[in-house]
Amino acid sequence: PDRLLAMKPDMDEQDDVPGVKGVEPAFGTPAKWIEPDERSRAEMAGYSVVEPAAVLATHLTEVIRSHAHDLLGRQEVQQLLDKLRERNAVLVNEIVDTAKIRIGVIQKVLQNLLRERIPIRNLELIFEAIADHASPQIDIDSLTERCREYLARIITNLYVTPSGQLPVINLDPNIEARIQDGLNRGGAAGILATDPLYAERIIESVRGECQKAMNAGCHPLILTQPSIRLYLRRLCERSIPHIVVMSYTEVAPEVGVNRIGIVRVQSES
Repeated sequence: PDRLLAMKPDMDEQDDVPGVKGVEPAFGTPAKWIEPDERSRAEMAGYSVVEPAAVLATHLTEVIRSHAHDLLGRQEVQQLLDKLRERNAVLVNEIVDTAKIRIGVIQKVLQNLLRERIPIRNLELIFEAIADHASPQIDIDSLTERCREYLARIITNLYVTPSGQLPVINLDPNIEARIQDGLNRGGAAGILATDPLYAERIIESVRGECQKAMNAGCHPLILTQPSIRLYLRRLCERSIPHIVVMSYTEVAPEVGVNRIGIVRVQSES
C-alpha cells in the first residue's frame, strides 16, 4: 500500500527502475511495485504508474465483471424487464405476453453476453433481436449470437483504438476450415473430439499471438467466421481467459480493421 504500480507492455526485466515484481490486475501481465520517489524515473522510462487504490478498484472491477453472469438471477432479470416495460411496453409485451418467451431463456441469453463481457445496458437492442429470432427451434447459443450481431457497434467500440481502428488477429483459412469440419463431424465437441492434438496446437498458436498483441499494448482479439466464433472462444477460454473472439458480422461497418497477427499451425510432416 505504500508503493505505486508501474506497468508497460514491453516491460524489460533488465531496466534500471527498481521494484518488487507484481501483476497488473486487468490482464495479469507482469508489473512492478516501485517507491513513490521513483515515479518520475519510471514514467520517463515509459511506464504507466498508478496508485494502490486504483489498482485495488481495478482488481475488484475485474472480479465482478468475471462473475457478472453468475450474479444475474431470474429476479434481477424480472427487475430489468419491469424497468424496460416503463419505457418500451410494446417490446416487452411482444416478447413476454405474445411470444411467451420464458424468463429463463432471457436470463441465459443475458448471461451468455455477460460471460464475454458484453454490456447489457441497451436492453432494447437485445430484446429486439430476441423478438425477431426467438422460436421453438432456435437454441440459446444461436439466439445469443443473433443478439451479438445487433450489438455490433457496442461490441466494436469496446476494443476500437482512438484512431478508429480495430486491431485484430486473424486465423489462417486452413484452421477455420479444420475447425468447421470438426464441428460438422464432432458436433458441440468439435475438433477436440475429432482431432485433439490439432486443437491443442491451435490453442498454443492463439496463445502466442495473443501474448504478442498484449506486448504491443493491444487487446487479444481474434476475428473469425460467424459459424465458428462461439466454438473458438470456448476452445480457448480456459487457457486464455482474457481472449476476445469476434465474428466479421460483429464489426461496425464504419470501423477499419487492422490485422496485427495471424494464427498459423504448421502442417504435419
